[in-house]
Amino acid sequence: MRATERSSVRSFVVLRVLGLTAVAAAISTAAVEPVRADCRGVAQALKEAIAARDLEAVESRFESVLHEPACSDGFRDQAGRAVSMVFARVVQERARGGTSLVSQRSVLQRGLGYARTWPVLALLGDVAHDAEDYDGASARYQEALVVIDDAVETPRPPPQSEIERIFRRAAQSRLLAEDYQPPPRTRSGAPGGLAAESIRGFAIERVPVPITFHTDTAEFTEKGRRAAADMLEYLTIQKSGGITVAGHTDPRGEEAYNLTLSRRRAEAVAHYLRVNGFEGRIQVIAKGESERFPVDDSSPYSRQQRWQMDRRVELIR
Repeated sequence: MRATERSSVRSFVVLRVLGLTAVAAAISTAAVEPVRADCRGVAQALKEAIAARDLEAVESRFESVLHEPACSDGFRDQAGRAVSMVFARVVQERARGGTSLVSQRSVLQRGLGYARTWPVLALLGDVAHDAEDYDGASARYQEALVVIDDAVETPRPPPQSEIERIFRRAAQSRLLAEDYQPPPRTRSGAPGGLAAESIRGFAIERVPVPITFHTDTAEFTEKGRRAAADMLEYLTIQKSGGITVAGHTDPRGEEAYNLTLSRRRAEAVAHYLRVNGFEGRIQVIAKGESERFPVDDSSPYSRQQRWQMDRRVELIR
């Protein structure tokens, strides 16, 4: 098994445990949305198909739920989430048996057609990451974070450790993405994903932002300018009273030069925010090459990719 596949398989333990409870809660006839008598037969048939992990039967039974007039819209929504969850569960089980995640992309897409659930979105992020589609991975991971933060779409949030894992993978993928991947908005229109201040109790105190610069300068690239503009927008919406901007470089070059360069770049970001209307306090920190970007497993990445992650601006709240 390739290293990139191993990294995704390690994330299944928490998802597997949560998947069992979430599926049971979503399809239970004792759930918040009551099931009327005429709907109980098709509901029970769907529940049995889910328990058997028979995806074809699950899809067929769900069609029966959709066409049964006695089933309420609320129950159909619950059932759709349960169906999506079981698709994630089956993919997890196949992966533990040696089937690659990338080969199961279409199965996950089928599951996503029933409901936007965070396990399916996070697994699609893993698929994109393993395929080195970092733009797609960042978008999927961030979407998963938005869904987790929505109590309607995710009545029972995953453990804090799983939220943190998805957050780290989203940040890592965004640093490696070719284009800038803006954070999505929540149902209310608030900044979500990597721009959120917290996600279901998980406080986001620092996040790497891919504000990139031309080589050996403090001048934004086009991607860097877009990232800086986006950061200004969501900090303004959130009415942030004070932030810290930390500059980081890769380890090439002299240590003293890198420290100076990181300060110039952090100051360039602070200047951009101030002249464009940010009214909060801004502290600038220069880190140079002293803090490499932390990754759980560096083996899938080339040296160039590690350096790309090292070159970052960090927003500290």
